[in-house]
Amino acid sequence: MDIIIRDKEEYLYFSFFILYRNIYYKVMEISYLELYLLKKYIWYNYINYIKVNLSRKDCGRSFYA
Repeated sequence: MDIIIRDKEEYLYFSFFILYRNIYYKVMEISYLELYLLKKYIWYNYINYIKVNLSRKDCGRSFYA
């Protein structure tokens, strides 16, 4: 299975396709603004996840150690 991104309509939209058994299936189509906001949302949550894990006292140690 392969995932590709194709530009569409003069670079205003991204179309996501999944290749399965030599047939491309369209999954979704989003605008560049939506793509930007999605990346920002994912990055924000990733940074907060790291901050929460690094702020724990038992960071890097096993619970049973």
